[in-house]
Amino acid sequence: RMQPSGRFIIIRQFRPPTNSYILEFPAGLVDPGESQETTAIRELFEETGYVGTVENISPRLFSSPGILSETVSFVQVQVDENTAENLQPKPENEPGEFITVFVKSPDEIAEFFKQEKKQGVQFDVKLYTYFMVQGLL
Repeated sequence: RMQPSGRFIIIRQFRPPTNSYILEFPAGLVDPGESQETTAIRELFEETGYVGTVENISPRLFSSPGILSETVSFVQVQVDENTAENLQPKPENEPGEFITVFVKSPDEIAEFFKQEKKQGVQFDVKLYTYFMVQGLL
């Protein structure tokens, strides 16, 4: 989350397994020998150009334990929007990644999601659940 405004960083990217664009939080896989903290900071920068600091890390969580052994961790990152490197962020997407970055205030989330849905964009379960639980949808 961005400070001091409280805005959220959301990305839209094409996900081939779904054959659609997905709204999601910045995320990525942990490279061998890399910590979750390092991964979160690296992925945030690569996908959005923003630099932040880790505030909290969840335990490993199973996304669908009835059929998958895949686990995820949520990493809460604080982004100081007043630091020089965050004034004009420049993402460093990997080849083949086409990511659009959005920065939205809490009061913009519901309408933003509604407009994206009208355009056929799908939602990552983690992103949607987060905003639903926050009472923003």
